[in-house]
This record gives sequence, C-alpha cells and structure tokens, in this order.
Amino acid sequence: DGDGDGAAAEGEASAAMARLCTFFFPQANDFEEITSFVEEAARMYGLTVTHFKTDFKAGLETLIRDRGIRAMVLGTRFGDPNAAGQAYFCPSSEGWPPFMRVNPVIDWSYSEVWRFLTLGRGLPYCRLYDAGYTSVGNTKDTVPNSHLANGDGTYRPAHELVEESQERAGRIDKKKNGSQNK
Repeated sequence: DGDGDGAAAEGEASAAMARLCTFFFPQANDFEEITSFVEEAARMYGLTVTHFKTDFKAGLETLIRDRGIRAMVLGTRFGDPNAAGQAYFCPSSEGWPPFMRVNPVIDWSYSEVWRFLTLGRGLPYCRLYDAGYTSVGNTKDTVPNSHLANGDGTYRPAHELVEESQERAGRIDKKKNGSQNK
C-alpha cells in the first residue's frame, strides 16, 4: 500500500527529528528575528531546543559530558571566519571540547545556499535575510548589506546579492575599530 508506506516513512522521519539534539545560545544582543526563527523552526520540525545561558565553550562541554555528543552538524562554509583548514569531517580545534565537526555545506557558495533554500523547496529562513542582511551576527555587529541598498532607504533580499565576495559587507569589523566590512 503506497499510502501506508508514505505515512510510515513520515512517522519515522518525525521520530528521528525528535531525537536530534538541537541547541541555542541566546545572547543579550540577539536579533528578535533570530530568536523567533529558532522557535518557529523548532515547532515546524518537532525539535526540542536546549537553550544554554552560558558561553559556547561551556555549553559544548555540557553537551559532550551529559549527552554523550560526539559529532555536531554545522553550517560552516569555506568563506566563513575560522573555516580555514576545515573539511567535511574534522575534529574540533585545540583547546575546545573534543567532538567531530560535520560540515556538509563546507564547499557551498553563497548562491548555492540560496538556490537550495529557495528553488522549489520553500524552506524557511530568518526574515532578516529579506531585509538586506546577508550575514547575521547580533544587533551590535550587523547591519543590512549596503550592496543591496535601494535608493529609498530599503534593501533588496539577501538572495539578490550578485557579488558573493560582499556577503559579509554588513558585518562590523571589531578589529578595525568598529568599521563596516566593505
């Protein structure tokens, strides 16, 4: 029975999603849109999200110690800060809790990410990307990408960015005395 097989597969997928260990490190300067998106995605996919009110390193130590986590799937890509030397599978950095980083999109370009999210899939994403943000940190270090600015003070959506090297142009470089990346 084809219908029964489909229902069984959907039930198995839902059960697998419920077993995923998902986590979030909320910070004082988070965009409200990020927090809302995490909550919406959790509801949509039936995920239980653990919120850590500690720093990232301490949270990872807790996950590894208390949950037995040995690998984490990340969204790191080659163009990201700290991505140098990473591959599809690579151990955590020295000085960090030991786990295997799984980077399934490490070699994806900016446009490939957007094609995956938008072409025929209708996958949800944070609405900040529709307001001209192309790389999101927090409210203190992120502004809409000037390369997406319209003449009237509004911004085009992130997927319309043509020059991929400008993906992080909306991030404020703390090392350069708060100047915006160009």
